[in-house]
Amino acid sequence: MMKKTETASNEAEPAAAPKLAAPESAGTKPAEPEIAGTKPAEPEIAGTKPAEPETAGTKPAAPETAGTKTAEPETVGIEPTGLDARLPQWLGVAVIALSIVIVDQITKRVALANLDPGERIPLLGDLFGLQLVFNPGAAFSMGAGATRVITVFALVVCVVVIPWLLSRPVGRLTRIAFALIWGGAIGNVIDRLFFPPGKLAGHVVDFLAYADWFVGNIADIAIVGGVVLLLIQAFRAENTETSNKLATADTPGTGELETSSKLDNASVPTTDKTEEATAAHVSETSTERRETEGCR
Repeated sequence: MMKKTETASNEAEPAAAPKLAAPESAGTKPAEPEIAGTKPAEPEIAGTKPAEPETAGTKPAAPETAGTKTAEPETVGIEPTGLDARLPQWLGVAVIALSIVIVDQITKRVALANLDPGERIPLLGDLFGLQLVFNPGAAFSMGAGATRVITVFALVVCVVVIPWLLSRPVGRLTRIAFALIWGGAIGNVIDRLFFPPGKLAGHVVDFLAYADWFVGNIADIAIVGGVVLLLIQAFRAENTETSNKLATADTPGTGELETSSKLDNASVPTTDKTEEATAAHVSETSTERRETEGCR
């Protein structure tokens, strides 16, 4: 009996050990694939990285903003239109012209009150001085026998020509030049209308003597200054036109620019296709991993 009991106990012990140890060890090992099964979820997080091309894909939109900048030269240099837009320009021109007329007439009255006709007062030796002279003609006493013709011509210039020129789209320097000429012309026309002998034949008061060359006044200085500004503006415009022609000859044509813009625009759809392909690849990879896990 004792031997049978020992034998039975010995047989029971080995049988109990596998039943307890095997399920525990085998039960814990399948848990490892569950932990490892969470790792394939990392590619899903890594799969979000291909979304970066979406932010990178927005970069090709920069040519659109850059393309809008090229529209600026179309508005640059174009003068405003309409009465409200031109009113400040006209006010500026009127202020300049009126200032010249006032200064011209005041200095002429001072010269008439303090200088004797023909008397010369040197200020810079023989180079510059004061000398009262009555000029029936135009500049340099030209046209002395056609005073009325000169007066009518000056009136037309003051009333019609210069206002018409100022009504056109012109640059700031040109407006200043016309304002100077306008003010000087009006100053001398006032002399021809109201100074003796009158009847559109009045003589212009000159009192600024330049050596032995000629005698002028403030109005003459304004007119000469306006003409000089017009010449400067014409010279600058000619140089600008020449520079533009040279730049056009040295730079690629508009066709190449259009081609480059088309290529830039075409890069956006290409980026979208790349993003779609990347997303599809990530989806397929995730599906394959899930199927592999299912097989396990």
